Amino acid sequence: MAKVSLNKFESYFVPFNTPSSKNSRVNTSKGSFFSPTVKKYLQKLGIKTFSSQRKEVRKYKNKSNLFEDIFKNSNFKQYQPLIIGFYPVRDSKRKFDLHNCLQIIGDLLQAHDLIEDDNADYFVPIPIKGSNGHYYSIDKENPGIYLYILNGKTLNLEF
Repeated sequence: MAKVSLNKFESYFVPFNTPSSKNSRVNTSKGSFFSPTVKKYLQKLGIKTFSSQRKEVRKYKNKSNLFEDIFKNSNFKQYQPLIIGFYPVRDSKRKFDLHNCLQIIGDLLQAHDLIEDDNADYFVPIPIKGSNGHYYSIDKENPGIYLYILNGKTLNLEF
């Protein structure tokens, strides 16, 4: 298997344990809503609510939108599709579905109008295997997700 150094790639770190926005919805007679876990995550990022379809983000008046701050200098729309490597850092050994932790990231990128859509024509996530031999790691003090922009670089991979 080929090894690639990620040092040469544009990278971002979104802090906090990244929840699944799809599997943790609460369905009521009034509609489908984010779970308390997702709400808490969004609150930590400084986001009241968002709509990826309408490309709307409601922020808190007295709190910075950390997600917006992290990606303020990005220009992801130049890539179609955006090929993004991801490496989650979890806060515990609790089991999780790898692809679910990227769903809210894709939704937030779309809501902030950083990508056109989070479907496969515009957004291609690729899990990154860490030096620990896993596709994730655990750090109770600094959970989050590393994102690497893989577009525009030549990957010399051997299969």
